[in-house]
Amino acid sequence: MTTPPKMPIPQLCEETGISADYENVFFAMSLVYDRAISKSKDGLQKILELRKKFGPCKKYEERYSPAQFKEVITPHNQWRVEALDTLVNWINAYSTGKAEMNDEGFQLIIKIANSLIYGQRYAWINK
Repeated sequence: MTTPPKMPIPQLCEETGISADYENVFFAMSLVYDRAISKSKDGLQKILELRKKFGPCKKYEERYSPAQFKEVITPHNQWRVEALDTLVNWINAYSTGKAEMNDEGFQLIIKIANSLIYGQRYAWINK
């Protein structure tokens, strides 16, 4: 029995070596947070509810298993993957009551994640 070939990482950003698709991990939380704030509600409480409903955020190599995808972690993207995993660990720790976070900290996590994923392109996206 032959092993099926590994798939390429979807929507790979050439500059960073990170999948633009991975931004959805952070984008979903950002949308929930922004929507709550626009309704004068606690955005961080909504993030806690989201994580309770859907479980912890997946790290990059959990989302893109090296068993299924080729070149998940490379010398080119390794430091970015490690930094993204640190952000995910922080969100997951907050979601389980093991860390504190305020609104500014959450917004900073989203900005850092986007810059890690998109690199220089993020400067244009963020305008």
